[in-house]
Amino acid sequence: MGVVLLGQNPGPASSQDGVWLSIAGPGQVNIGEPAQVEAEATAADSWVWILPTGRHVTDEDQVQLTPTARFLHRLDPQP
Repeated sequence: MGVVLLGQNPGPASSQDGVWLSIAGPGQVNIGEPAQVEAEATAADSWVWILPTGRHVTDEDQVQLTPTARFLHRLDPQP
């Protein structure tokens, strides 16, 4: 999950135009274990979480994420 603040200044940053955003959550989570991630925003009227699943969550202080694993099995073609 990434963070981008959009404002008048080009490029992402942790703060722009007096808006500050802090995100806190566990440093590590086991696969299948839900984790709460919390945002603290200052001087922001609105924000959107863009989750790894593609889901968008608007103006919520917390979101829950559950890590998953996908295993790919590649079969080499036989001559």
